[in-house]
Amino acid sequence: MKLVYHPHFLFGSRMLNCFHPFEFNRAELALKRVEENFGSKLEGRVLRPTAPLTFEELAFVHDVEYLKSLERNLPVTQVIEVPWLSVFPRSCIENWFVDPALWSVAGSLLAARTALEEGGCLSLGGGFHHAKRTGGEGFCLFSDIAFVIETLRGEGALSAEDGILYVDLDVHQGDGTADIFSDDIRVFTASVHADRNYPHVKQISDYDLGLPDGSGADLIRELAAASPRIPVILGTSGDDFSEELAVAAGADGFLRKPITSLVRFQEHILSLLPPERQPLGPRPLNEVEVIPDRIAYQDDMAHIAGILCDATDERSIDYVGQFLSGVARIAHDQALRDAADRLIALRRKGQPTGSQAAHIAGLVQDRLTQRAAM
Repeated sequence: MKLVYHPHFLFGSRMLNCFHPFEFNRAELALKRVEENFGSKLEGRVLRPTAPLTFEELAFVHDVEYLKSLERNLPVTQVIEVPWLSVFPRSCIENWFVDPALWSVAGSLLAARTALEEGGCLSLGGGFHHAKRTGGEGFCLFSDIAFVIETLRGEGALSAEDGILYVDLDVHQGDGTADIFSDDIRVFTASVHADRNYPHVKQISDYDLGLPDGSGADLIRELAAASPRIPVILGTSGDDFSEELAVAAGADGFLRKPITSLVRFQEHILSLLPPERQPLGPRPLNEVEVIPDRIAYQDDMAHIAGILCDATDERSIDYVGQFLSGVARIAHDQALRDAADRLIALRRKGQPTGSQAAHIAGLVQDRLTQRAAM
């Protein structure tokens, strides 16, 4: 399978990482990770778009008034969620935000065209699922998903009768995509996301699964009782007590984190499948070591920083402790894990947690600002 990447996918400057949890050079980091894992196998497989999109082309899926507003700095920086950056010269705003977004949409279109021709393709840019027809939100200036679908339809690569399944597995709901295609019965939008995370006001997808905070036992119990029942329900966690909790709730198996071997991960899942779903004959296995992902860790830190700002109830404090203990263990961040375990111990003893929560907030901010948690 081929990849789509361009240096122009990179948002902002490295200085801006100090002011926003978004990893501005995540496309570059993702490419480096792929190169580390596949090396020379990538030769000839990385494609580049030849030109960015234009506002005129994007009028296909966005209101002209909204696109016109992006010629001013403030509307752009409001979407990027750092409005004070509007004081910078227009050339900075275009180079940091507008141009990378336009190049990324072009990359998504190239990836989709290649996928239709060759059976698969992945773009390391785009995924701007918060943008709606009438405006951008949550760092998403343009909806590359909507533009790709409508362009392929217009070119005849997708017929008027073709159904499209859009699956969004980000921690945030794909609200913009759901909004754009809310009246289009040919596009089925599905979003699996954290229920208590951004956006705080959700849109209605064709299928929404808002994952709860906490152990997930309630969700396992609900899935186990559903009719027809899901063939295999698998629990996974880094918490010491979670396996017993998940199995008691109805899980068929359990994977303890951190998961460091792709082979063991595959074998465990396959062992739980019913016989008719088992693969036939021998299959090649690649003993790939699973390495903690720094970009995902930064996203986790940003997520928990937002919760800590409003964490006044006991349930939120419990969630912070459990969440950070698990992700810090996977990331081998011993200092943060010790602090999270201390918070959990204080809660179990019924002791005050204010100073420890403040200490954890400081550790989280250190990891967001220094970009050196692992």
